Amino acid sequence: MDASTDPTFSESAEVLLTASHLARRFSVSRNWVYQAVEDDRLPYRRLGPGGPIRFVDTEIDEWLDAQRRGWTPGHSRRGAA
Repeated sequence: MDASTDPTFSESAEVLLTASHLARRFSVSRNWVYQAVEDDRLPYRRLGPGGPIRFVDTEIDEWLDAQRRGWTPGHSRRGAA
């Protein structure tokens, strides 16, 4: 069964990414991704209580856009209290 014959498929279905996919997309380690989740710096979804973590593609795009808008060349947020 493919998308054209699957009655549960929707064109607006959310694309879920794993931590590995996100790490490759950002060119960072999986550990960085998990640390960002732990620090509540990335939008994520947990699939059920204690389940695996996934990232919604569109939410990550929106998060990246917000990060870019908030960035000023020559200024770092590191060390900010």
